[in-house]
Amino acid sequence: MANVLEILVHRMRVVIRDRRGLETVECAVFGVAFVGVIIGGAAMLGADMSAAYAGIDTYIQNQVDKM
Repeated sequence: MANVLEILVHRMRVVIRDRRGLETVECAVFGVAFVGVIIGGAAMLGADMSAAYAGIDTYIQNQVDKM
């Protein structure tokens, strides 16, 4: 039984010291953050663009009404 426990502890130490998986996790976290920033920026610009197009539409309608 003690031998099994030593093997388990040894393998846990190996897994904890292994840093190869961290690079993948770091890339995934960066990717999610990047996508979040892009979506947030698009949402903010989308509202501004809708307001701008509404203003252009109103201007064109006013010009047509003057004709």
